[in-house]
Amino acid sequence: MPAAPSPVATPAAQESLPTAGATVSGHVMAGPVCPVETVPPNPSCAPRPVAGAIVIATNASGHEVGRAISSADGFYSMRLDPGTFTLTPELNGTGMMKAPVGKSVVVPASGSVAADFQFDTGIR
Repeated sequence: MPAAPSPVATPAAQESLPTAGATVSGHVMAGPVCPVETVPPNPSCAPRPVAGAIVIATNASGHEVGRAISSADGFYSMRLDPGTFTLTPELNGTGMMKAPVGKSVVVPASGSVAADFQFDTGIR
């Protein structure tokens, strides 16, 4: 059986990639994971990565300009043109009680911007 062909970017897809801007990335975590917090904190109760969460970037007009899906370690990354955007995580079947509130980020002409999110597990 022949191997499946490798995906190839189409010219339209290449044109839609930002030519300037910065990488926006971060981690999507879930917590709390234990019903009681202790002092000192129990390392086994640290927030856990959320795989498959969707982080959507919208511009000032509310139009979606980018999206990323978190990996197994909760990491996501997307490249955006310079400007001010709102990043909003979505539950996407993650089993969490509540998604975090969106965050406003200012994307410079180059470099990187960090934005982390924590989903609420509902454990109390």
